[in-house]
Amino acid sequence: MKRIYKKYKKWIDAMVFKKIVEYLQKPETELAVAKALAKKLPDKKGFGDKEQTALAVVAIDKVTDKIAERLGLKAD
Repeated sequence: MKRIYKKYKKWIDAMVFKKIVEYLQKPETELAVAKALAKKLPDKKGFGDKEQTALAVVAIDKVTDKIAERLGLKAD
């Protein structure tokens, strides 16, 4: 098994990273992570969870795009 993994390691790693990036780039995943972040941030006057969630979605989208680009995958 080790020999097979060693031979196909680069291909296996590429496929695993591709699946992870595809999952992270889904709008549902980005929104779920953004909501979790927004709950942890303290609310400021005029900048509540709704605004924080919108900002976090944009930030997470940019991060996942950069990860995809670095791995040679398509960014959203």
